[in-house]
Amino acid sequence: MYTAREYREFAAQCIKWATEAETGDAERAFITLADDWTYAALYVDRLARPRPIFRQRPIGQIDNPPVQP
Repeated sequence: MYTAREYREFAAQCIKWATEAETGDAERAFITLADDWTYAALYVDRLARPRPIFRQRPIGQIDNPPVQP
């Protein structure tokens, strides 16, 4: 798997190619590829971040245990 940085470099290359494209169709294709590479970089960035912990207690533990009679 590539890194987010590498994906962003691919996107930058696509933008460069888009500026050099000879037709509007080619330009749009390169812009679309750049968009896809950018989303891939964002996805990798998201996977690399630690996930938040929502559960502060073990599963099955209740907040207020029953009172013993």
